[in-house]
Amino acid sequence: MGEGEVPLCDKAAEVTRRVQELIGLSFEDYTRAVVLPQNSFQEFLMLKGKDRRAMLERVFYLEEYGKRLQEKLARKAGALKSSLDALNGELKGYEDATGEAVDEAKKACAAAAAGRERLEKELGRATKLYNEAKTVWEFVRELSRTEDEARAHRADEEATAEKRLRLDRAVKAEALAGPIRKNRDLTKSLQEAGMGLIKAESDLSQAEADLKNAREKYDALQKEAVAERPKLAEKRVRLTNALEIRRQVLSLQEEADRQTASLGACDRVIRG
Repeated sequence: MGEGEVPLCDKAAEVTRRVQELIGLSFEDYTRAVVLPQNSFQEFLMLKGKDRRAMLERVFYLEEYGKRLQEKLARKAGALKSSLDALNGELKGYEDATGEAVDEAKKACAAAAAGRERLEKELGRATKLYNEAKTVWEFVRELSRTEDEARAHRADEEATAEKRLRLDRAVKAEALAGPIRKNRDLTKSLQEAGMGLIKAESDLSQAEADLKNAREKYDALQKEAVAERPKLAEKRVRLTNALEIRRQVLSLQEEADRQTASLGACDRVIRG
């Protein structure tokens, strides 16, 4: 609360009444109706009196309010104490007065006493509010410390969960190591088979090309043979005729040789 702000009320009863007017519930009804954080209901049931009020302070995060109220009450209590000390100093100044000054002193003393009584009452109220605010602030600080511990605990739980997850992954990875190695070997075999298939396909393409060339050459030779077949038949006939003529010539030559031999023999007989 800033220095220029004016509080609507500063007494505990007035604050309670004002809050009850705003929310439409008494403190008892409100504590029965409030929605507590998860896992806090059992704790709330076990608390009594100021501990339950302190828990409500924690639930609604009143740290800043409690701190400001505590600071304001401390300043007000200090100011009231300073005023009271000043009045006490003035009263001591009249202790040695006489005559008319005594009457004035009595009046001043009565006024100072009344002022002192008023200030003491205000100081008492301020001290009470200060103590209440201090209690709230202490509970707020305790809440902050508890929340820090809870956050640290959650962080530890998260770290433990992460370690457990990594351990599970490591166990699963170890279990899968064998199948993974087999899969790698199978992949390598498939790659080698694929390369062999590519080479076989290349060889097959070359063989098909060679077969095509051979067929083309065979077809050309077939066409050439068909074209040369009449000529070859004619040559065969001529060759057959030539062989027959040669056979006849040889036969005639043999007959001539026999006739020549016979003539020679006759000639020798005649001459003999």
